[in-house]
Amino acid sequence: MVIGGGSPERGAEDYRHLSGAEHASGASVLHGAFTLKTRDCCGLRPFDSRPLVRRFRYCGEPLFQWACALYALNRWVLKPWIDSAFLRGHFNDVLLMPCALPPVLWVQRRLGIRKDDRYPDLMEIVFHLVVWSLLFEVVGPRLMKGTADVLDVVAYSAGAALCAVWWRRSESSG
Repeated sequence: MVIGGGSPERGAEDYRHLSGAEHASGASVLHGAFTLKTRDCCGLRPFDSRPLVRRFRYCGEPLFQWACALYALNRWVLKPWIDSAFLRGHFNDVLLMPCALPPVLWVQRRLGIRKDDRYPDLMEIVFHLVVWSLLFEVVGPRLMKGTADVLDVVAYSAGAALCAVWWRRSESSG
């Protein structure tokens, strides 16, 4: 049974991306960005009393969209007109995690590396923070004759903290 129209097959098919293990034990009902799990009982699918699970929308997430808009605003409007060390050196670094993580997670999901569409947990965010900090501040400067800046890592960390708080609130508010 699918809320909002469609067929039972479509609802079950859409749920596969959330968690294969949970899908095997019962069908699911999708409604927008939410999923309601159901149990099969004698061919019937009564609704489960557990709460809805909000799906991570990757590039459809408001934080991603706002961060990308702020990046464009800073790059093409603010930096040319406002002389600010923070805008020139670190503002875009704060936006790294909110702008880059959702598309990276989407690619990982399509490749099967990421097994579900839940919001990124703290460990997933920290893992990407560490990898990108090493890549951009250790490996990159050596390969491209650049300079490493520990304040960039602080800015990446601030963006990661923003992601963790924002997505935790978004997940729990659904």
